[in-house]
Amino acid sequence: MANITKNIVHNWNGHRITSYNGATLIQSLTYLLDFQELSKTNQKLKTTYTHFSPWMSCYNEDFVNELSDLQRKNTNVFMNLSDLKKRKRLLSIDNGLNLKRIYPNCSGDMSITINSNIINDFNSKINKALKTITSLNPSWMIRHKAIVCEYIPRSSVNSNYTPRKNGTGLTSHLYRKAIFLTLPQDSEEAELELLLNIVHEMGHLAIITYQNFDSIIEEELTKPIFSVIRKTNRPAILAFHAMVATIYMLEFLIDLKRSNITISTNKNYIHKRSQELIKSLQIALKHFRTTHFSILGNEIYSEARSVLALSKLVLC
Repeated sequence: MANITKNIVHNWNGHRITSYNGATLIQSLTYLLDFQELSKTNQKLKTTYTHFSPWMSCYNEDFVNELSDLQRKNTNVFMNLSDLKKRKRLLSIDNGLNLKRIYPNCSGDMSITINSNIINDFNSKINKALKTITSLNPSWMIRHKAIVCEYIPRSSVNSNYTPRKNGTGLTSHLYRKAIFLTLPQDSEEAELELLLNIVHEMGHLAIITYQNFDSIIEEELTKPIFSVIRKTNRPAILAFHAMVATIYMLEFLIDLKRSNITISTNKNYIHKRSQELIKSLQIALKHFRTTHFSILGNEIYSEARSVLALSKLVLC
């Protein structure tokens, strides 16, 4: 039985959203979308930009010319102080205290961090986490290179609001391929939680790419369905996002367990988080059981069931 289990896990290549097969499809579609939005931007602004940047996906054409100030010559995922100051000013309304240009429903409690010491610590910890993630499996390297091109630190600007202890993340259709993060508070669990937060947001970015080509859900996208991340009913497509984020976190934990890589987080805590995520994916699958999906949506749903089965084999 142990050998059968080992072979099943070893031969898993994913389909539409995970592992090598999923990674290569996501890569192809993301680069196609990049080219489309780059071409549209150059045509509108009469420019000759050679590479896509997240600001090019902003649908509000009134902002596009102004946002072009965010174009960088390099393609490094890490921002310097000048980069962040521009983003804080141009992506926000109300004197830079929120990100409402790219995330209209945000509360305004969080903003881009402008502090050299915090930025250096943020970039260092993200860099360490990325080395772990991209070392696990070639598919993570492929996906990360395709769907992420900026990491941006966030912090609270409301004295009455405290971000989640284990860190928070944000992605947006209007600023595609960027991940906004708060770091987990220093603790024994911090390294694992940062790793999970990154792959969680990668799951959102993968679905954002697909949404530009496919509806995924063929009934009303705002139909309320339970979200296993927010633990409440949310519009169906957002609950689907939560399910895919959970898939990515479980896939990461499977790859971590199969690898020789060790992290500072206690193994008991890793096991606890694994079991929580397995339970969350079970719940998500149950709530989506009667949903009318597109062909792609059905394939991702089936893949979610496969990831659940693999998770039970490897992580339980």
